[in-house]
Amino acid sequence: MSRIIIRRPPPIVTWAKQTQNDSWPGFAGYLSLNWDPVSQQTVYPGIVPASNSIYASDYYWYKVATNTFTRLVGNGTLVTSCPASTASWPGDRHPYQIAIDTARSRLYLWSGVCSGTPRNDMWRLSLNSDPTSNIWTQVSIGTVPLSTIASDMVYVPEYDVIFLFGTDGGGQSQNHWVFAPSSGSLSANQIAAGCATPNDWTAITPSNGNTYGTHHPLGSNYPVMRAIGNGKVLMYGGQTGGAVHQNDVWQWDVPSRVWTKKNPASPPPLTTQLASGSPPWAFNSATGKMFYHQTHSTGAPRTWMYDPTANTWTALITNGGGPASEAYMTYDAANGKLIAFCRESGSGDLEWWIGTLSCCR
Repeated sequence: MSRIIIRRPPPIVTWAKQTQNDSWPGFAGYLSLNWDPVSQQTVYPGIVPASNSIYASDYYWYKVATNTFTRLVGNGTLVTSCPASTASWPGDRHPYQIAIDTARSRLYLWSGVCSGTPRNDMWRLSLNSDPTSNIWTQVSIGTVPLSTIASDMVYVPEYDVIFLFGTDGGGQSQNHWVFAPSSGSLSANQIAAGCATPNDWTAITPSNGNTYGTHHPLGSNYPVMRAIGNGKVLMYGGQTGGAVHQNDVWQWDVPSRVWTKKNPASPPPLTTQLASGSPPWAFNSATGKMFYHQTHSTGAPRTWMYDPTANTWTALITNGGGPASEAYMTYDAANGKLIAFCRESGSGDLEWWIGTLSCCR
């Protein structure tokens, strides 16, 4: 008896630009957009509506059902400046390096930059169903990673570590770091990931060599990473230190400490218009698929899907356009939506989009 294989067609994405209301914050860029599984809302590091600062000063949680933001009151800075951190709140910055520890319900923030100076500090934020109950605590660390400004980090639950990758600002030989978010003894998995000390950073290198562009990605400035299960992390895009944009897909294996360049056929067009080089890249954990929203180059705006198992890109039917300028994106697992934002070209206000995946999300 022959076996019938039914292939599900790829999803169709329908984007809807949201209508601004009084709860909305102002626009901030050069940051990391994440979905909070505790409140089941999207975390947006932003600015208060009356501010013209370029650095995130306050944190907001976005709820899809009501199209509203909840503010965790922060510095409320009105002009571009770099107020110092307090005992209970991190100073303003471009907050690129953010990861959510799903085992402890915490958001971790590492460094970031303000007026060209790395903050070089680490914070954790308790996550609650009511975001206004969240509390910041500064984390005391003994080792300061060199990847401080234009990097990305992600929590890998199978090994209970935060993996940080990005430029060391020099020869690119110290671009890899792991953090063990535990105060007790290291677990066997944390040790396998390369951790040497609990609640601290450890510098690691790929086990098969440390040649920039060969053993680890060229896009070490403004990469975007997502944990995809089984101790693996997918990275896309970024740019070199010379601002050469990349559209490669790389996969990091936590226990073996090896990068694999995936080289899928027919990738999205290389986008060179992004100031940060950081692509809108989101992971749907229910299907194991990645989504990328192309904002520039031929065919834009268009949303793409990457299948890590098949190592294939698919250009999706994209209705409603979606963001058409430099954007940031995450996946809302509770509502099955892509969440993205960019800066409105005319007013400079926050432009917020929701992408609905129909048919086969």
